[in-house]
Amino acid sequence: MSFTKNIQAYLDRWEEKDLISHEQKIGILKDLAQESSSKSFFKILGTIGAICIGMGVLLVISSNWGFFPKTIQLILTLLLPTVPLLCWYYFCYIQKELQTLGNVFAYLGSILIWASIALIGQIYNTDGTIGSLLLLWLVLALPLLYIFRFKTIVVTCIALFYGVIFYYSTEVFFTSWRDERYILALFSVVSGVIWIISYLVNKMTKKVYDYLLMPVAGISVKIFFLCLFVATLDSDYMFLGETLLAVILHNILFLWTIFFFMWWSNKNHEILLRHATFVWLGLWMIVKYFDWAWGYMHAGVFFIITGFFLIWLVYGYIKINTYLWKNDTTPSSEL
Repeated sequence: MSFTKNIQAYLDRWEEKDLISHEQKIGILKDLAQESSSKSFFKILGTIGAICIGMGVLLVISSNWGFFPKTIQLILTLLLPTVPLLCWYYFCYIQKELQTLGNVFAYLGSILIWASIALIGQIYNTDGTIGSLLLLWLVLALPLLYIFRFKTIVVTCIALFYGVIFYYSTEVFFTSWRDERYILALFSVVSGVIWIISYLVNKMTKKVYDYLLMPVAGISVKIFFLCLFVATLDSDYMFLGETLLAVILHNILFLWTIFFFMWWSNKNHEILLRHATFVWLGLWMIVKYFDWAWGYMHAGVFFIITGFFLIWLVYGYIKINTYLWKNDTTPSSEL
């Protein structure tokens, strides 16, 4: 069942229970109809087209770069992010029916900042690292994030943020290949803390900055899951040690985290996060099956233990949820 049909079924049920009127139901369905999938489709096509234009302009300028004097080079460099932002203003405030296209150019302007930084460094022969490029790009993109409030720019800034952490952690703090476990531990802590902060701030501000904090929390929790999952695969990535006890603790930590988020997302009706926990749990089971189980006997024991464990988990969840509902401490929700 599609999202719209699912919502319509709920609206029909609420109308039968006199929770909403027929006019309210029609109004809600009209609002949903305006958010059609074609709009997202054309937004994706526009984004690809704008990126192609930007890359084409960069290639044309680069092929003739040596023929321009420094003054022209500097002007062209400054125009790279400026022209797309002017297009954004034109499409959003003059040709308002093309606002979707204007948003695409705003995103293009944010990603062309890196080209301007690199070209200015080439003009004046300044020494720089990838880390400094990413950091400066992040600093210059943050004002655009506040002005435009687009999810694509938010995702770009988050990627730059974690890119800066990865660069400086690998090039400055942990330079040995044996330090991979410490990098993984750092990303686990940072992504986990950022998810907690994003959730708490979003709750305290009553979702005023939902456009920013939801993508930050979503990407951070995915990185958190990935770090804990990788740490269960090989002793080189286990930041708790290389002993048998460390192996057990890493797997327990991963499973405890998955089940905690599974319970939390179900309690707070975070459907996408709940689905993600099932995906990670299934991936862990598949990997551990090939890692631990071989032959029919071992495979059978593995599935029996796993099945009983999952049934025990469901039983415990139902009992806890029923207890909370009876004591009126939290609303009950279906699994």
